[in-house]
Amino acid sequence: MTLTPISPLKAQSLGGDGARLVDIRSPEEFAFNNVPGAENRPLATIEPFEDARDVVFICRTGRRSEMNAPELAALTKGKAYRLDGGIVGWRAAGLPLAVDRSGALELDQQALIVSGALVIVSALFAVIVTGWYFLLAVAVGADLIYRGRTERSVIEKALRLFPWNRGK
Repeated sequence: MTLTPISPLKAQSLGGDGARLVDIRSPEEFAFNNVPGAENRPLATIEPFEDARDVVFICRTGRRSEMNAPELAALTKGKAYRLDGGIVGWRAAGLPLAVDRSGALELDQQALIVSGALVIVSALFAVIVTGWYFLLAVAVGADLIYRGRTERSVIEKALRLFPWNRGK
């Protein structure tokens, strides 16, 4: 089974017609910004749906939903869709988002800032201290490639341990 990709406008229309909008991102990502009316059911803990309503699965870019399409489609008795472009596509379509800017930066923003800082520090230390510090920049680059392919990151996982990223 697969998930049918639908545009943000079609997803908004389906939500208004009674379809279930399900955001499979982590609670931290969901708290930062989400589609109004969507329910948060993180991918790691999602359970099958009891009713036969159609379901639109939402993630950040659409990739997470696409990668887990067979498992997600099996959870619903109704039609199963994935939001094409995810939250990023929803925002690009000019549709409203519920946004909470009261806390720290979004986790992916924090990860990019830390990645950039680590590359700068490793380059400086490679010139000043020893050339072996270039390996830190290589590790950061590898993490960015891994994140680009899987939407997971070692740096993001480490950042989740900080108190301002817990329990949001």
